[in-house]
Amino acid sequence: ITQALPAAVVFAEMDEKIRPLVADLHGLSLNATAWMKNKDGVDSIYLKDVWSLVDNQALVLRQLLVAHPEVINFVIIGGSPCQDLTIMNKLKGLLGVTGDRSQHFHIFPAIIQHLQVMRPAVRVFLTLENAGSMQQRQLAYMRNILQLEAANAKKIDSGTWGEVRRNRWFLGNTNKFVAPV
Repeated sequence: ITQALPAAVVFAEMDEKIRPLVADLHGLSLNATAWMKNKDGVDSIYLKDVWSLVDNQALVLRQLLVAHPEVINFVIIGGSPCQDLTIMNKLKGLLGVTGDRSQHFHIFPAIIQHLQVMRPAVRVFLTLENAGSMQQRQLAYMRNILQLEAANAKKIDSGTWGEVRRNRWFLGNTNKFVAPV
């Protein structure tokens, strides 16, 4: 079975401990500031700050769209740090998406908005992941800002398909968003 490769990939990781692991896995340079080919020969850029996607009037996204004018389907897979969202921290999730760490959730609607403005025919397929212990009001806020129905949020125990049991919220915008088998 051959798998189709994406036209391009944007990687973004802010955690200095995880960045080298991602770079090694995908054949990326930690110090690159421009597009390059990853180990699979796919146009890639590895950003240290996810907000770089929308800096300079969304320069990175504009570069992607210019390099690949044929692409109308975009897949966004990600998650923001959960420390400010979860009831397990000392503030019990009080800060939510306004906290220093979890505020990065807001990059996802910003990316979608920029893509829709720059390429009106774009179709964005979104899957986000976050803590299963998130306060319900935080989850409702995320669904609201992403314009997702309740059915588009699934609480899934990752132990169902992996070795580590961990409840996580997955949000997706596809019509038949289901738990993985």
